[in-house]
Amino acid sequence: MERLRRVCTSVEVTGGREIGSAEAPGLTRTPAVTAVVGGVARALVQSQVYLSMPDVADPRRRAVTRLVLTATKTSSPMSWTTSGTS
Repeated sequence: MERLRRVCTSVEVTGGREIGSAEAPGLTRTPAVTAVVGGVARALVQSQVYLSMPDVADPRRRAVTRLVLTATKTSSPMSWTTSGTS
């Protein structure tokens, strides 16, 4: 979130939840942001997923994968579910 706050004019987390299991926990977040792109303010939404997986060779170590999708609010999958279109 710190990275987004440095480059966006506004950031608001609109959703999120814990996912996965005790062995491989994860987190989802949905920040809504306003960013200036090409001199124009754009309302954007992100879908962020963080997945933690144990190292099979050394279970004391973990790898964290971060997946991010950024789209305009009107073209994001989150708007499809609320508008009833697919």
